[in-house]
Amino acid sequence: MSPARALVPVTGYGQVSVYAKACVRSVAIGIIGFAGAVSATGKPWTIADIVDVRQIQSVAVSSSEGEAAYVLREPSVAADRVKYELCEVELSGAGHPNCLLEARYIKDVTQRSGAKRWTILADIGNGVQLYDVGDSGTVFPVAVSSSTAMVGAYGGVIPTVQGPRRAGVWSYQWSPDGSELWYSTLKLRTPVQVRAFDEDGVEYDDQKDVAFSTLRRPAGEFVGFELHVQGANGKGSHVVAFVPADQFLEEANLRRDLASALWMRDSRHIVYTTDTLAPSGRIAISRWYVDAKTGVKRALPLNSPWWVMAVPAADSGRYYEVKQFRGADHLWEYSDTGTKTKDLGGVPYSMVGMMKSFPGGTWIDSGTGRQILSALYHHHIGLVSLPQSRAGRAWAKVKDNLNPCDFTDDLRIGVCVRQSQTLAPELVVLNGRTGAMRTVARPNARYARITPLNVKLEHWTNKYGQKSDGYVIYPRHYSAERKYPLIVVTHVDGAINTFADQGMIQGEIPVQALAEGGYLVVEANTPWTSLAQGTPWQFRHVRTTETAVRTREMRVIKGPVASMEAVVVSLVRAGVVDPAKTGIAGYSDGAALSLFTMTQSKLFRVASIDDGASGPTADEYWEDGIVSAQYGYRSLYGGSAYSSNPDVIRAYRKFSPDFRASSFAGPLLEQPAAGSATTALARLVFLREAGIPYDLVFYPNESHLFWDPRAAAASMQRTLDWFNYWLLGKRSADPSKGKEYRRWDKMRMLYGKQCRRCLFGLGPWTVAGEGGRWPNG
Repeated sequence: MSPARALVPVTGYGQVSVYAKACVRSVAIGIIGFAGAVSATGKPWTIADIVDVRQIQSVAVSSSEGEAAYVLREPSVAADRVKYELCEVELSGAGHPNCLLEARYIKDVTQRSGAKRWTILADIGNGVQLYDVGDSGTVFPVAVSSSTAMVGAYGGVIPTVQGPRRAGVWSYQWSPDGSELWYSTLKLRTPVQVRAFDEDGVEYDDQKDVAFSTLRRPAGEFVGFELHVQGANGKGSHVVAFVPADQFLEEANLRRDLASALWMRDSRHIVYTTDTLAPSGRIAISRWYVDAKTGVKRALPLNSPWWVMAVPAADSGRYYEVKQFRGADHLWEYSDTGTKTKDLGGVPYSMVGMMKSFPGGTWIDSGTGRQILSALYHHHIGLVSLPQSRAGRAWAKVKDNLNPCDFTDDLRIGVCVRQSQTLAPELVVLNGRTGAMRTVARPNARYARITPLNVKLEHWTNKYGQKSDGYVIYPRHYSAERKYPLIVVTHVDGAINTFADQGMIQGEIPVQALAEGGYLVVEANTPWTSLAQGTPWQFRHVRTTETAVRTREMRVIKGPVASMEAVVVSLVRAGVVDPAKTGIAGYSDGAALSLFTMTQSKLFRVASIDDGASGPTADEYWEDGIVSAQYGYRSLYGGSAYSSNPDVIRAYRKFSPDFRASSFAGPLLEQPAAGSATTALARLVFLREAGIPYDLVFYPNESHLFWDPRAAAASMQRTLDWFNYWLLGKRSADPSKGKEYRRWDKMRMLYGKQCRRCLFGLGPWTVAGEGGRWPNG
């Protein structure tokens, strides 16, 4: 075995660290030893395996502590459907899970204090409504809205990342004492009112997020959200608040699971938040305290960033937020007025509690004041106990994801979904005193038949000295004596310890199938210094001065691109990657970074991107038509692409993928949902005029994250075929792909005529520092 071809970390572009040189042989032995220890009897990953992972989307523990319930989303490529089930399991571990109800859609299971039934949002034929479900699966209506509207994907009145569904009840929560219920509904116009609204014309308002989407959806149908309160007996329903349909973050309005509406501990008051878009492009969040009986409300102060839905934890009089202090993450305690009261010291996580960024939670023992909070660690979502406890110290050592979770009122017992890169999602019960956990349901047990791939967390330092990390996934039967084709998958900061996660990192990129196909795959994060700065379109708190623009260029483009390059450089120098066979892929923010990388670097030969919702195109400045998009482009480039300011135009020519189409490093496949496909049209024209192979395939009925199993599988297969074609010269034997290959052959022929060294690694490549520039030409 040659140690020169082992995987080693590097400190930059110019040299390999002394530590790396010393550890080359030990790292290589570790890799081969791991692979050799894996049983050869398991089956390999297929694309259907990736798509068909069952996700536990909501959990609840009973007040009697005897049972837990969970909502299971079950996609199936073979059956061409997505099934939802409500299942129940005994926490003792006795018996098997019992699935009580199957429906078109189920979400958000809880249990009312003192009750034995489970409460869910479900569509059992009348749109999504609120129901109780008994032990035998009997369904009892709790709150039903006669008005329903299509939501989800890009075509609904509320575009969401989920698939299309008819919704009546939007969200809900039982009061802490179980005596009352709040629930939110969609307020809609009547058909007569909709017709009058459409005929009168819609005044365009660029202060609203809904502005551009109203061009693609039934704008006149949706008026806003109503917050209702009714007794546990179903009587006395009345509306206590209304949120109009011009809120910037519509999907997050009046939702318990995102903490944008919550009961207070007194079971009398509800706190909810609203958001608006200021003329500057910033999001302004307001917090309201409403009396559930009288409807009287008052505004509450909120001194938190726009992305935090911070609400006092169960009337404890305090809430928590992680902020940077002297270069480190510190946990700060706040009063219920938003005043900072205490620095609780350095912590290994960056977010806590219930927030918009991920479905977390906050649980409190009202008797002792002790709290358990969800926390976003650097590589997983876990739990924190405040004050620190034996259980909290035990959970801090767990590197697997523990989310979503639920705990009993006294925090003695909890249930969580546990998963990792090699552990499929399962349900575990937690001891709130000792921190011990035990598995009680394995809905993905079939994945035990798949031989595990070797996955290793690695760290890189780019040429600017910025640190980043990610997961290296090794191909089956990996050998350090070979050089492998490389695919780097990025979602900016989405590479964490999750299992075949289409939401956090993969999208429709078939990571595991690529590794089975002989690729070395890296799930790569951007520099740690940029994670807190937001994605390329979260510019609401950035000034547009020249200094700020240069700062954004480094954080959004230069630093992240350099980190993608650092991955390639380290693996090529280690001798395990063929530098002529490198690809990059991503969805959403990862799609944007892939485009930046392909126009700023020559280290990747081919790219594949999925839905980006929007793209870093010059035309997006006006196409979205809302001030937030314009503000983002001003902060990155200094202004519009049509500006008369030569400095602004130079910035576009330096960084905009549209302006740099002729510099594109290689072929591009793009597979967006139809709702965001228009942002790719300018790219299509510019790349084709530049002679760059570009295949645009859109999916008419999809959302930002594909919901239809066969559409997701088709997208994954096309991505795999694309990389095989351009990097390996391989074709699928499937005769139905003939038309596709003829299209790609034509692209390749035209591309080869103008760039003979661009195909299949025919150009001269040398390692930097060992005889020339890399790549050369």
